Amino acid sequence: MTRKKTPEELLEEHRRYAGKPRPYTPGHPNLLADGLTPPAAPPVKPRVSFLAGLGAVLLALLASGYGAYGVIVDDLYLPAKGRPGTHYHGIAAQLFFLMFLSLSGWLLASAFARGKRLGNWLLAATVLCMLAGIAVG
Repeated sequence: MTRKKTPEELLEEHRRYAGKPRPYTPGHPNLLADGLTPPAAPPVKPRVSFLAGLGAVLLALLASGYGAYGVIVDDLYLPAKGRPGTHYHGIAAQLFFLMFLSLSGWLLASAFARGKRLGNWLLAATVLCMLAGIAVG
């Protein structure tokens, strides 16, 4: 507990710290926050609806399963619109499989994660793996 200061001590302290805040003293009560309740956190809402989340999970499973099957048989086929698709083998197929995995991770992150940083990294990895697979293939 701190002792009460005499008027002379208070005047001397006022002269010493004129225009500046006084230094912190241990045990000083925080009078500003006394009796205040802390602010309540806002309720967390899901980013997507239940059906959209379920669709994202199913699409992620389908994409990663298709990529895994293509790597296992060493023939990953990517269809094209209006022309024949492309078959990828070896390293190119594995890069496209990594693309499918990062795309699946992005779908899951966008459905369930709260922040956008993970989704942005996974989307960038998807594009980089796709470009590397095209360059190798």
